[in-house]
Amino acid sequence: MSREGSDQQCARVERPAPPRCTPVFALLDEGPPTRGGRILLLVTAAALAGLWLSVVPSFFLVTYSGPPAPRFPVRVPPFHIDSIIGNALIALAVGALAGAAVKRWKWLVGPGVIAVVAPAMCVLWLAHTYWAAPLSSGDTALFHYRFHIGALAVVQIAVVLAGGGLGGALSPRIFRRVPLSLVTIGALAWCATSVTGMALAQTVLFAYRAFPDTEGRLLAMAGRVASVLPLFLAAAWMALAARRGVWIAASVVGAAAAFQILTGYVQLITFDAWGDAVEDVHWVLRGFAAAAAGAWAALALSRRETPANLTRDGMIIIAIICVMAIVAGYAETLQLGIPVPTLTP
Repeated sequence: MSREGSDQQCARVERPAPPRCTPVFALLDEGPPTRGGRILLLVTAAALAGLWLSVVPSFFLVTYSGPPAPRFPVRVPPFHIDSIIGNALIALAVGALAGAAVKRWKWLVGPGVIAVVAPAMCVLWLAHTYWAAPLSSGDTALFHYRFHIGALAVVQIAVVLAGGGLGGALSPRIFRRVPLSLVTIGALAWCATSVTGMALAQTVLFAYRAFPDTEGRLLAMAGRVASVLPLFLAAAWMALAARRGVWIAASVVGAAAAFQILTGYVQLITFDAWGDAVEDVHWVLRGFAAAAAGAWAALALSRRETPANLTRDGMIIIAIICVMAIVAGYAETLQLGIPVPTLTP
């Protein structure tokens, strides 16, 4: 073999593979993060903590002021194991992202970010100290937030600080197996679902007050759109940014729908355990289907997938939607209640 042919073969072997994600995030996988990369990781960790850690409600009691009747009892919120587990997992992710931004004291950065974000979120809550609710008698009752440090608040903050520290300590091991860019893109997608969801929910309520619908059909339809559109858009962006196919984006963003229930973002108006389970399954399937459809649409429009793969993935998404429709039809026969967002992160 000639020397020229050998050089050409080496050039072919040493040619770098195209990045799996967009260049901005691909730099996170090429070595220690740059200054811009460290800032991106810390901002992402702080946003994830502020939008998805449901520790702030633990620090508040709701008090009632208004006419003598009806009377509302004031009590300390009970312990919710599901919320504590959800907060621990989010704090673990926050600590891992924050720990990846520094070389030393990785276990300390995550708790530090949480310790800054949690009081800031409390201040934002105190900015809206009450809301008005009309009573059947025509009077208006005021529900006030009152700051309170109880047992639940202590447990929640201890869990998230420990989770943040553990995530930071495990950060090197985590990102030896999982690309840092993928986790960062997924965390930003989750943040986008929360911000977009709250904005759409407030828009729906504003539109309903401006154009009241006596039968509530417009509000119900707008509420369904507001619950799935953020997941659709976030998954579409993640599919384009991560460049990893439909199901990676659908799985990461679709998991946000499950966490909305786990962390208390979505509550169910029902008093039946079986009804709760059916509504939970319906909510999660709807979120996963919306995320899969968003990722599929983004890849189809960008022409980054072959027609055969798009056809296969489209058929799977249609099957998921059919299962979701069956569950939704069964949930309507129970007539137990509907999932209602609490409009708080």
